[in-house]
Amino acid sequence: MAETAFGFLQGNIEYWWYVYWEPYWESLDKDKQEAFLAGATDAWQACFWRHVGEGREVFEEMARSRSQEADWR
Repeated sequence: MAETAFGFLQGNIEYWWYVYWEPYWESLDKDKQEAFLAGATDAWQACFWRHVGEGREVFEEMARSRSQEADWR
């Protein structure tokens, strides 16, 4: 699925994001956030990056760690 398929935060998705998703995300500790993002599809990661700046930082840090691990192998 293309990252644009998730659309913008308007209408129902905006409500869902702020009422359900954001409180859930904020309730997770950093390890659980990283575990969630590790299993996310590329499209979901792109959507997440677009709407949550902190999520992007978490994911980029995780991606750097994976890249370093791959270089060591």
